[in-house]
Amino acid sequence: MSGSSHAEDEGHVPPWDNAPEWTDDCQGKKDFDGEIVSVSTRYWPRGGSADVYDVTPRGVAVVPRDMSVRPSAHSAIVVCGVNVVESDFEGDTEAEVKAAVEKWVAEQTARAVAAVKATFAKDTEGPTMT
Repeated sequence: MSGSSHAEDEGHVPPWDNAPEWTDDCQGKKDFDGEIVSVSTRYWPRGGSADVYDVTPRGVAVVPRDMSVRPSAHSAIVVCGVNVVESDFEGDTEAEVKAAVEKWVAEQTARAVAAVKATFAKDTEGPTMT
């Protein structure tokens, strides 16, 4: 018998942020709610967003931002805590970057919904209880 763990078993997904969990509702009812698919995006303004410091004989100084660095973003579609598709964006303005991210997320959402529907459509007998 091999020494496989539950994490290695087929179909087992390790816990992730916002995984479904049981919570109390009211009058003894319970809810099992969580997120299966989510979007994670980070935007950086022109010049980047991190301050860079330089230690000089006179003390610590903030290095001026490089304003040639264009506004940008990184976005991912996350399924059960796993990035399944990612993309980087760059533009001349914040609005341009945000529009590109929103368009990409809409396209990826449509793909994800279609894939999930296609997978569950194959299950014509419905769920089984073991």
